[in-house]
Amino acid sequence: MGNDRSKTMQRLHLAITMLIGFAGTRVARASPTISLDPNPLDFFESVVGQSNAVAYTVTNTGQVQLVVMDMQITGPDADQFHFEAAIDPFCGDGRDCTPNFKLAPGASRSFYVACAPSHPGFFTSTLAVKSNAATSTIPLTCTGDAPASMSTLVVSPASIDFGVSFAEPAFPTVLHRTLTVTNTATAPSEPVEFQVFVPRTSGNGSFSLPGGPFGFVGPGESQDFDIEFRWFGAVVSTAPVVLQSSDPSQPSINVPMFAETAYGRLVFDDPPDLFSFISMPAVAAGDTSTLTIKAHNGGDFELAMDASGFIGFGGTGELQGPTGVVSLAPGEAIQWTLICTPDGSEGAEDGATGTVEFDYFTAASENDLFFLFCPIQRAPLTASASPSQPGHAANRTHGLGQTDAPALAPTDAGAGSPSEAGGCSAATPTSLAPLGLLALGLLVPGRSLHRGRPRV
Repeated sequence: MGNDRSKTMQRLHLAITMLIGFAGTRVARASPTISLDPNPLDFFESVVGQSNAVAYTVTNTGQVQLVVMDMQITGPDADQFHFEAAIDPFCGDGRDCTPNFKLAPGASRSFYVACAPSHPGFFTSTLAVKSNAATSTIPLTCTGDAPASMSTLVVSPASIDFGVSFAEPAFPTVLHRTLTVTNTATAPSEPVEFQVFVPRTSGNGSFSLPGGPFGFVGPGESQDFDIEFRWFGAVVSTAPVVLQSSDPSQPSINVPMFAETAYGRLVFDDPPDLFSFISMPAVAAGDTSTLTIKAHNGGDFELAMDASGFIGFGGTGELQGPTGVVSLAPGEAIQWTLICTPDGSEGAEDGATGTVEFDYFTAASENDLFFLFCPIQRAPLTASASPSQPGHAANRTHGLGQTDAPALAPTDAGAGSPSEAGGCSAATPTSLAPLGLLALGLLVPGRSLHRGRPRV
């Protein structure tokens, strides 16, 4: 029995020894673990001369206390990185953070590293964290962008020309031009941000940017801007398009721009001061009178027109020269010859009447209409003429209702006018042009002052 008891005690002792051994082994195997986040640490794009700070976190993911002895930035581009003391002074602003710190199981601590590129480029380094959980690392990557500069922008075309267009609102009144802006900078470089400003015009027109005015062009990239021009009459604009940087310290870019909407305009040079009435040189009935009309396009746009002339009463005539559709460039001259033969027929003893018309297709007005009078020349009255003779001017009544009467020289010496033998002096009849024009209107009622023509 004693022997059994001894065996039992031995077994109990062995069990207790084994339990103590297992417990000691379990405590000895427990060790700290560390987590670094994010991993890798990417600073993306940082502008040269500026500092871009990013946070990373150290976490104790183990069951025992974590002790960090050192954190250091190493690698080929380490000089482009540093700890950011402005945010957290614990590590200072160098590349080696030496103060020890401890983290209980589950605890975390954040730190800040900055990328401050001194020149453009792509930079890589390593953040090494030494602790009682061995040494862990985080890759660091950063892009150093050159600062944005308006000087790297190139515009095409170098100037914008809308040309000269007809100002008539009935014609198409919208034109478009494309301005392409290219950033010639090479990567890595910061995108250039700017805004496009189009000039104002007079109340007869306007410029706009249907696609918007804002530009954002990265290195090697291009952006198109649609410039629209509308008008409602005559416009002349020489103001530039302006590209203005979002950075007020950057210079602006001016792109020359020209736009004009104008009219063609026929200016009469000879006879000068020609208005609504043309009186030709007087000739005898049956003879031909001629008159040259000289003009030029005094407007700023091509003038398309046709010219015509006719005698509607008391004779024949025509307008000789360029007829039909004729085009005149600005400043270009032109001339016509107007011929007329009054016939002296009944009711037209004073001369022939008609019209001359210039119809415009591309001009400020539709036409110029002139009333035409071709007078018959009268012989001076003499003393041999007798009122009793047939056809004497004193007894001849015109079909237009006016009687020619000789002007007699007064015999009264007190009148102050000399008199010759016979007591008569010659007198020229008063022109009957107004009555002739009235007769034209009565005899040619179908003549329209504004003949309808298709416009070109």
